[in-house]
Amino acid sequence: MNQIDLLVNQQAIVLQTPILNKIMIFITNIGSPELMTALSAVLVVVLFFCKKKHHALFLIYSMGAGVILTLLIKLIAQRERPENAIIYAAGYSFPSGHATASIIFFSLLIYAFKDDIKNKLLKNLFIAANTTLFILIGFSRIYLNVHWLTDVVAGYALGLLVLTAFFRFFPRIK
Repeated sequence: MNQIDLLVNQQAIVLQTPILNKIMIFITNIGSPELMTALSAVLVVVLFFCKKKHHALFLIYSMGAGVILTLLIKLIAQRERPENAIIYAAGYSFPSGHATASIIFFSLLIYAFKDDIKNKLLKNLFIAANTTLFILIGFSRIYLNVHWLTDVVAGYALGLLVLTAFFRFFPRIK
């Protein structure tokens, strides 16, 4: 880890309160592998039902690629997690799988349905809510001290890389 990781980790401790800990645990659980898998499965069914087969396939492939790449990078980097975590987190720290999965999932949710929302205010609220969710999930990982700041930033970058690659090589979704 570097100095900024240590500084942010120490500042996270200053913010911690019992009620905020519970809120952050709730938020981090939204990005858990189990819930992301369940939400992705539901979204795939909804997308097929809405006749958005290509969006569904895009979600399946990009979430799968995100998981595989996250695991491979974790095995290569073998970065230890912070020692002062509030909750237990297994495995290596870099990159954050929660950040990778949440940015892929919520970005694709926005992409799949934003044009279906005709009311401008509701569309903006939909986009803002989904964006806020993936940002809060990443923040919760740092707040709970199960990831370093750079783990979360790398997770977001990996998710965006996966999305960009699939948009580039999955032309029918455009």
